[in-house]
Amino acid sequence: MPDPLSLLPGELRFPIDTVGLILITIVVYVFSEKMIRSPLGRMLRAVRDNEVAAESLRKNTTQIRIKIIMVSAALAAITGALYAFYVGGTIAFAYDRASWTFWHFL
Repeated sequence: MPDPLSLLPGELRFPIDTVGLILITIVVYVFSEKMIRSPLGRMLRAVRDNEVAAESLRKNTTQIRIKIIMVSAALAAITGALYAFYVGGTIAFAYDRASWTFWHFL
C-alpha cells in the first residue's frame, strides 16, 4: 500500500495524521449538514416520511435513493481509507465477513 506520509519523520507522523483526520472529519460533517439542509435533504425526509406522498408530488424516489446510496458509499470509502492509514495497512483475509458485518449486533 502506498504511504503518502512516508516523507515525514517518525515523531511527526502521528500528530500530522491526527490533524488530517480531524480536518477530514470536519469537512465531512459540514458537507453532511449542508446536504441535509439542501433540497436533496428535504426530498430525503419526504421520501422517508411518506413515499407515496413524495411520488404524488412527482419526485422520482428511485433516483433519490440511488443518489443517497452513492453519497453513502463515497463516505464509507473515505472512512475505510482513513482507517487503513491509521492502522498502517489492511489484510483482506484478516476480516471474516460474518463477524465484521454483524459484530455490532452481538
